[in-house]
Amino acid sequence: MLSYLLKQGHKPHLSAEDIYSALVSEYPTLSRTTVYQTLESLCKCGLISKLVIDEGEMQFEANTGHHGHFKCTQCGHVYDFAYPEATQFPHPADLGFEVKESHLYHKGRCPKCRPASATKPSD
Repeated sequence: MLSYLLKQGHKPHLSAEDIYSALVSEYPTLSRTTVYQTLESLCKCGLISKLVIDEGEMQFEANTGHHGHFKCTQCGHVYDFAYPEATQFPHPADLGFEVKESHLYHKGRCPKCRPASATKPSD
């Protein structure tokens, strides 16, 4: 499963069902339970990341580095984007908290779904 997530050319954000559907023909005895348990184990080991932007919609990715996500509310595509770790806000670690994971995501319309007039700068 990890090698499937690491392969180039795959959609970077996959649901457990996406992964099951892609692998079951190659591994006919594969069960959905095995897929979910393996993905959870890979997350706990830090080898993959779990992304939950909308309740009940879980996706997994091999990119465990520092990055944010943007989900288009029209087409549903999830994009990765880089952002600096330092912000104008205090970091929870600076306030005495132990940070185990951190997530940043935005929702809106991607450039493909926005009307052409909305993507052009105004004069």
